[in-house]
Amino acid sequence: MNRVFVLIATGAVWAFMMAELVKRELLPYLEYKAAPSYRNLVENRKEPLLQRWQVVLDAKGIGVSEALTEPMPNGFSRIRSKTSYSISDPAIMKMLGSELRVESATETMIDASYQLSTFTMTVRSMAFNGRVDARRRGAFLDVTAEAPPVITRETKTLPFEENMTLMSTETPFVGSNRLYVGKKWEIHTVALDLREKLKKTKLYAVVESREDYLWKNEKVQVFRVDVRRSPTTDSVLEYQMFVDDPAETDGPGRRRGRVLEQRTTAQPGRELRFILDEEKTVSADEAKDWKP
Repeated sequence: MNRVFVLIATGAVWAFMMAELVKRELLPYLEYKAAPSYRNLVENRKEPLLQRWQVVLDAKGIGVSEALTEPMPNGFSRIRSKTSYSISDPAIMKMLGSELRVESATETMIDASYQLSTFTMTVRSMAFNGRVDARRRGAFLDVTAEAPPVITRETKTLPFEENMTLMSTETPFVGSNRLYVGKKWEIHTVALDLREKLKKTKLYAVVESREDYLWKNEKVQVFRVDVRRSPTTDSVLEYQMFVDDPAETDGPGRRRGRVLEQRTTAQPGRELRFILDEEKTVSADEAKDWKP
């Protein structure tokens, strides 16, 4: 039983950290009637943007995630992120002798035409260390991934259309235009499966409702977006996001269309939640000092 639990835990961690290699192709679709693109993340950004999330499991804060989006002198843009959290559980403590600590870091380079240039991600835990490197080459993406001893090194070349995105799940979607209830779309993903290794697959997203959401003690209107393995509503729910409504008016300095919270399954019956805690511009010197 303990062995099964640890396998579930490590598999969930890897699936979560890989999810775009797994999932950020979803987030640009949050812009109504717009093709997925890095443009919305970095266009017209003159100053670095720092975002911070609290990582929550079982209503308890277990870690922090940060992302820094910054313009570069050559017309490129760079998005870096870092995440660390610890999962404490009796079964894990008994098997490993300590809590399961996970650390990850990513770097995404975007060229002057808002196309992906390179992507790197590292994941470190007591269970395994993993690394993913991707480089766009025209209409293709060369991807190398490994997570010894669980997954041996593998390299594949995959189709990668113009404006497609590749990001880590803890990297935020900066903004969107209005969604509507019932909007549906396919998410083409690249996943690293523990058995099948690198593979292309699809997920299915739908805007299920517009509802009240309590964020930082403030009630805001959000769209709830559900992401499943198949188009049927009885299939497994992979992700759930709460996106504040860009139709709402705001005061100075506020931005709408943000993903205020993102949830994923850490283990059957338990949700790993990333809740937006802070968002601010920083100076170039502060960005230089920020370390993944």
